[in-house]
Formats: sequence, C-alpha cells, structure tokens
Amino acid sequence: FFVFLWNNAFMVALGQILVAMCVALWFFQPAEQQKKSRVVPGAVRAVFRYHLGSVMFGSFIVAVVEFLRYVAKYYEKQAQAMKNQTVAMVLKCVQCMLWFFEKFIQFLNKNAYIQIALTGKEFIPAAKAAWFLILRNFLRFGTVAALGRIVSAVGVVFIICASAFCGHMALRSMHPDVYPFVPLVIYLIIGYIIGRLFMSVFTLAVDTSLHCFMIAEEMGGTCENIPPELGSLVHTSSMATKSNLSKGMTFMPSASARE
Repeated sequence: FFVFLWNNAFMVALGQILVAMCVALWFFQPAEQQKKSRVVPGAVRAVFRYHLGSVMFGSFIVAVVEFLRYVAKYYEKQAQAMKNQTVAMVLKCVQCMLWFFEKFIQFLNKNAYIQIALTGKEFIPAAKAAWFLILRNFLRFGTVAALGRIVSAVGVVFIICASAFCGHMALRSMHPDVYPFVPLVIYLIIGYIIGRLFMSVFTLAVDTSLHCFMIAEEMGGTCENIPPELGSLVHTSSMATKSNLSKGMTFMPSASARE
C-alpha cells in the first residue's frame, strides 16, 4: 500500500517539475525565441538526468504523511469497533492534523520543484529558498493564488459546460430518440476531469511564472528575458525590492536552470 502511495505521489511530482521546467526554460529565453522555442525535450532531459532524486525524495515525504494518516484512520475504525469513543476522537484529531500537514507539504513541495527547475538546487535547499521567497512576497503570492483559484474555477466550469453542450449536440444529431440524462452525466464527469487536469497545468504555469518574475526582480529587474508585459511592473516595484535586498534578504539563483 505504501508503494502505491509513493508511486502516486511520484507521478504527481514528476508532472509538476516537468511543467515548471518547461515554463522556466521558456521564461528566460530571449523574447524573439519564446514563440518558436521547443522547451519540452530540454525539460524532460534535464529532469530525468539531474532531478529524479529530488522528485523521489519529495514524493516520499508526501507518501509517508499519507500513510500515517491512513494508519490513524485504520486504528480509528478499530477503536470504534471496540466502542472506545475517546481513542476514536483522538485519532480523528490526529487525522485532521495530518491532513493539514499533508496539504502544507504538498504546497511546499510544489514550490520546491519550481525552485529546482529554476536554480538546479537539491530538494531541501530548494524548499528553503521557496519558503523564504514566499515569505518575502506573501502579499503578491496570496493575490496571485486567489486570482488563480478564480480563473481555475471559471476554466473548469467552462470546460464542463462546453463538454456537456458538445456531447449533447452530438448525441441529438446521431441518436435523437435516446434519453440524454445518462450521457449528459457522463459528459459532465469527463469534462470535470479534463477541466481539472488542464487548469492544474495552467495554475502551475502561473505559479512558476511568478517565481521567475520574483527572481528577475530580486536580481535588480534588469533581466533582458522578462516579457514586455511584465517590464513595467518590474520597473515600478524594483525600488521596494532593492530596499529589501539592502536589509540582507537576498536570493541568488544559480545558472542550472539553463540545463
């Protein structure tokens, strides 16, 4: 069972770091090459050559926390079978704390993978760099996270409605006598799955772009590879960033993200 949890967490982490690597390679390319560059092969090569150990380690931590939560749930069932309500209630609280801790680890891991893609660091230094980067820019991270959730929800709803509408129209054109309730439920489920998968990639791309922007900003806002749409934003906020850097809160990414 633990191997299943680890494999599941590993596949999720691998997808996250691949998307983050693609966005990082695209972001720091010259503007004239961004529209025609092929970043996927380079991202796959870099991840499988340099960062599989970090992905395995991060997914192992998530799998351990999930396994402990399932163990607590198992013993809760045993306590309920033995009519021991006190122990059952304590185990419910333990499960709740483990669930929150699991969500925190997943959040930190996602940002650590983004830092690995950007800087080429190992997992623990990357997680530390991601945590302090978020603390230094928590207002902007919170704002982007809230907007990203809204856009993601709207995107999921749009994909669900579009899938149901297209499926319904195709069904009516091919089989007008079929009652559409069951097919519509199937279309809605398929649309929900596709929408969640697509918008999860979009959300991760937004988070990675924000990390790239923060790194470029903390380096002084002079990176020539920043898209023109972000240039004015870097210029207006560079003074506040330099003030923070003068107080010792620095972040210097390495050149490993070019791999």
